[in-house]
Amino acid sequence: QHTKTTVCTMAFRMPDVIGKKRDGHELSTEEIFEFVDRVVTEKAGREQIGAMLMAITIKGMSTRETVDLTEALVKSGESLSWPDFADKVVDKHSTGGVGDKVSLPLAPALAACGLKVPMISGRGLGLVHIFFSERRGEWSVGRGNRET
Repeated sequence: QHTKTTVCTMAFRMPDVIGKKRDGHELSTEEIFEFVDRVVTEKAGREQIGAMLMAITIKGMSTRETVDLTEALVKSGESLSWPDFADKVVDKHSTGGVGDKVSLPLAPALAACGLKVPMISGRGLGLVHIFFSERRGEWSVGRGNRET
């Protein structure tokens, strides 16, 4: 069962919020949710996304901001649920790639113990990716597979 969760929105100017973080101030929960919403709905410019990510990287985030960002990211997409197996569903998250040597043997072992292990690949879900292209020297926002 798929459940779409929406995020809250409020009116604010993106440059003001970027400047607030650049100057070392904490972002409000509403500002974080709105930033994520604008990224996901492609209403934020690449330059704005890059500036915000740079400000966050340089100034850091408080524990509350990190929790809010995590919640905003979770609520920006679809959530999967299996009510019939609520107490038996487990997750082994992986970013994938060559270095993941745990997921493949772990999933069948957990399944043999009676647990349900949905193995979901981020690259196949059409998620929004934010990445830096060394070849082009710029930040990019896209859906689906990253540039190789």
